[in-house]
Amino acid sequence: MKIQAVLIASALAIVSADLVAGAWLDTNGQGWSRYCANGGSKLSTQYACFDAPGPVTDTIKFGPGKSDFDGYYSQDKKSFVVLLNNKQQRVTVKSNLWLININADGFKNCIDVRVNPPDQLVDGPVPQLCQPGAQHIELPTTPVPLLSIPSH
Repeated sequence: MKIQAVLIASALAIVSADLVAGAWLDTNGQGWSRYCANGGSKLSTQYACFDAPGPVTDTIKFGPGKSDFDGYYSQDKKSFVVLLNNKQQRVTVKSNLWLININADGFKNCIDVRVNPPDQLVDGPVPQLCQPGAQHIELPTTPVPLLSIPSH
């Protein structure tokens, strides 16, 4: 009976992991600094760094139909990094403040990033970010009608 209970618990954990399509990979800020701090060790990969004047990571929604990215946040929760891993072509970050779509670009270590209001998609230029050396994207801590991100 104990083996059956362990198998059932393991199966439920695997199914639950599949349902949650995104996650913070650590909570101590060390992962964030490997990508977004000067001299970080993961600079030549596909990712985007985001900064805000106040804490924003708690506004991000996870679960089915919500955010589907993996990433790290800084210790103060004002900054985070979104990763494209294992040939991912696209990820979404949903918040009550904004909706971020990140698409793999055809070039190594480059991605296209679009930041929209949380309830609509707006057409317009999509900035391309190439690592290492891409700028951090500034995000607001309050909802705005349209965000403008300068091209790099």
